[in-house]
Amino acid sequence: MKWFIIDKLLTFISCSMSYNLFLDDKRNPSDIWNHIKSPEYAVYNWVIVKDYNSFVQTIQDNGIPVRISFDHNLSDEHIIRQNKTKINYSSYKDKTGYDCAVWLIEYCLDYEINLPKYKIHAEEGLGKQNIENLLESFDKYQKSINKKK
Repeated sequence: MKWFIIDKLLTFISCSMSYNLFLDDKRNPSDIWNHIKSPEYAVYNWVIVKDYNSFVQTIQDNGIPVRISFDHNLSDEHIIRQNKTKINYSSYKDKTGYDCAVWLIEYCLDYEINLPKYKIHAEEGLGKQNIENLLESFDKYQKSINKKK
């Protein structure tokens, strides 16, 4: 029983610690800072994850981060050819940043918590737009629900 209580206490402490999550298979926050000069990439400390499983595990282990920065292409198979107007996510073997955003929304709904601050640093336009549209829609939904409370 004593170990159970200690485990729960450690879980609470780790979940209450704030952190920032950076999702990208190849780059790190300083690469983004050098490219777009957005200050949060130089100022904040980031926990870096490179794939869907690490993204999920980090949030499950540490709770929701203060902010998340998303890339879309988390593997070479995600690189999209020019003139493509739709992404067939079910055709991919590896999950994308979009899949991470979908999982994050489900997590927020399951635990009744607000979506953290987010940025999408993806360079690929269609994937970036898909993540933006998804998160913006969910953010608006959450704000409308919170107004009614």
